[in-house]
Amino acid sequence: MESEENLVSPTKFLDVKLLIRLLLILSFFIGCSDTVNSGPASISGGFEETPLVAVEIPDNAVDYTGQAEVVISIEDNVFHDRVITVSAGTNITWVNNGRNRHNVMPSLEEGESGWFLGLNEDLFDEAGSASLRFEQGGYFPYFCTFHGTATRGQTGQIFVIAG
Repeated sequence: MESEENLVSPTKFLDVKLLIRLLLILSFFIGCSDTVNSGPASISGGFEETPLVAVEIPDNAVDYTGQAEVVISIEDNVFHDRVITVSAGTNITWVNNGRNRHNVMPSLEEGESGWFLGLNEDLFDEAGSASLRFEQGGYFPYFCTFHGTATRGQTGQIFVIAG
């Protein structure tokens, strides 16, 4: 039988497990980089300001920072460009260049950070267009309800970098 001095007490073992978990969680938060500003977000048009969650900008994002106007073409069942990065204050216009009806709706629920009032009627028909101005930093995922869901199909993402 082992002597008592060679045994690890259950409380010391639990303390070590807790310490390891805390270090893993801390290293996750320290390792985050290239994140969107975590301040409040709003879009012109009377949207509520909500706190943001830090989101990593994907490598495939097309960089339009510094441009006052950006046009996203809608062709049949896809947005061109689908993932973009813009500066705060950028006006984004979606133009329906396809044969089908389209809209631009937020992928998030009302009240969540990144929610915005969707663009509906102006984009329905061919050659229709509609615009939003993103005044403050944030992450704004969206989709077309005719050709996708919030996570699949015709989706897009806007990363707004605060000035």
